[in-house]
Amino acid sequence: MPAHVENHDLADNTLLDPTTFDEFCITVPTDARLPNSGQQQCGYYDVRKELFGQGTLRVTNAKEFVGKNGNTKLPQRYWDGVWVSASGRLPRNIAIGGGVDVGRQVDDHCFTVDVPNQPYDVTGSGGGLTWNGLNSSGPGTCRVVTAWMNNLDFRLNGSIPIKGGFNGSFILRNTVGATENATVVITTASAITFKNGRLASSLSTPQTINLITPNSLFGPRFNQLDLSVNRSVNLGWGRIRLAFDLYNALNANSIQNVTTAYSSSWLRPTTFLDPRLARVTASLQF
Repeated sequence: MPAHVENHDLADNTLLDPTTFDEFCITVPTDARLPNSGQQQCGYYDVRKELFGQGTLRVTNAKEFVGKNGNTKLPQRYWDGVWVSASGRLPRNIAIGGGVDVGRQVDDHCFTVDVPNQPYDVTGSGGGLTWNGLNSSGPGTCRVVTAWMNNLDFRLNGSIPIKGGFNGSFILRNTVGATENATVVITTASAITFKNGRLASSLSTPQTINLITPNSLFGPRFNQLDLSVNRSVNLGWGRIRLAFDLYNALNANSIQNVTTAYSSSWLRPTTFLDPRLARVTASLQF
């Protein structure tokens, strides 16, 4: 079910409103990997420079702004999905199981308090308050939808008796690849264009903006296979367990994280699946 933020507190700057912010556009870098390569993209906002850093923050409930500033509903976050698992036993004492976890996640915070489509959340501990912009600057980023396929996680596991009292087992996982977001920092020296003719040099402060909607691009899916062989030996006065584990048996070098700041190193891998690892263990119980 949708998780409406009925009791969600927001920070409102009493000096600002949507009319005190000016919309500007950028030209998306020419790069075939970007959906809007080379095109002009608007929907970014900056406060007038003379008002930057001014005002008084007032904490209030989000419901106060429903019906104002074009808001027709409260922000909401929800997940629609299903998790299915099954297990069973085959002849010769072979066990097998697995499951699928899949869903669609929606983070809809297209809600204007001061900045268009950008509410400010109020969080804190120990009496302190931190104002966090829920909306990363950019068109479409106030409603972030992570598609079903990009939330799909599949696992299969099983075990089989082996001669000599040994038992073999495996775990196979197929999951989504690295999130390929694209952000860039703009400054007064950046090639931006304000719709009302305001000079780019009047940008109030450097901003980190999104070139694409977050969580809309992902790298290749990858597999991970772990194997294990173990045997328990009864010593009469105790039990010893011997095990040989092989992690990432396929020695896949799948990419788990990439550089998301747009530059010459954009999408450069930062972490990979750990390489194949073998481990031998012995444990004694008595």
